[in-house]
Amino acid sequence: MGTRLTPDSRQLWIPPGFAHGFCAISYQAEVLYKVTDYQYLEHERTLLWDDRDLNINWGVASPILSDKDFKGTPFKECDKYD
Repeated sequence: MGTRLTPDSRQLWIPPGFAHGFCAISYQAEVLYKVTDYQYLEHERTLLWDDRDLNINWGVASPILSDKDFKGTPFKECDKYD
């Protein structure tokens, strides 16, 4: 199945190993990932979404989070790569 692109579609390239996150402000949002390799869960890391040191304003008062996002690691404690 191919990627469905509409006039409102956006694409963003994220380098391998680069931390990234998003906040969908609609229940109808669809996010597709095009990746360079298979998923290896042993290499996956999750930053704490509301880390005080990062101070990201997500623009929502009560986000709906996955368990993985809710239990993320604070930036000061996470693995870092050169």
